Amino acid sequence: MLLAQHIEMLKNTMFGLFYVMTEGVTWNNTPWLTRQNVLIMLVDYLQVQRVICTRMYGWTQATQDVIKNCDIVYIFTSLISRVLPHYSLFILCSFLIIVSLLDTVYAANLFKRGSIDRMWPLRILRFLVVTMVTIAFSSVIKWLMIPTACLVSAEFSFSEEIRGPGAPCTPFQFPEVLATVPMILLGIAYVSFAFVTSYLSFECNPLVRQPRARCTGRIEVMFIGVKFMCTLLVYFATYVTSVAVTAVLFVGALLTFRAHLSLLPWHNHEVNRMRGAFLACV
Repeated sequence: MLLAQHIEMLKNTMFGLFYVMTEGVTWNNTPWLTRQNVLIMLVDYLQVQRVICTRMYGWTQATQDVIKNCDIVYIFTSLISRVLPHYSLFILCSFLIIVSLLDTVYAANLFKRGSIDRMWPLRILRFLVVTMVTIAFSSVIKWLMIPTACLVSAEFSFSEEIRGPGAPCTPFQFPEVLATVPMILLGIAYVSFAFVTSYLSFECNPLVRQPRARCTGRIEVMFIGVKFMCTLLVYFATYVTSVAVTAVLFVGALLTFRAHLSLLPWHNHEVNRMRGAFLACV
């Protein structure tokens, strides 16, 4: 009973927090907002395609190169890697995840005490949700998994960065394990953060409380689940066939697309059509 009360209190606090966070957002279907949503979907889709079109899933190296060079986030991070060590992206995303979690806890405490006059934590949280969850989820996950990337890719080895050129890939041995363990913990926290924020941010749209409106946030949660599987299942492709993991991704994408068509979660015909097109391409 006590646990159920704490869970209910947490749910009410989080929903109230995200309601206040999105209160100032304009939900009108203006042409500018529609174009902005389409651009965000396109950037997100290109990242998903880059993750899917890997050699571990049966694609050729030429196809992989073409797809990843169409991803603006990949191009941007490639330029950064020419100046800074590649593992700096791991440090950056770890820092951003920690800041997101701390800011969420701080803002939730402020909301619980009724001190909602301090809006800067909510502005920071809104910015982090838009950039790290809505736009760059797939890339953040890949950056976070840099310590173990050498298990599935020869492009970069965290072990070589630590031990020197020619070192074997040993992410679970000392000293690499000092980065691998935080990677796992932060990964669990970040995926949970993405699920909760996607669901609540979407449900706080005033339009979902209109008559006959249905629970639509789960569509975005399902798509995040598919994007997470795209990154995670590549580690199992060497133990089972690439066809098996691709089939799992196909089923997940198909269920997400079917759920989108049955609910049409966006209260804008143009955005629903574009979102459906991107989901169909996935």
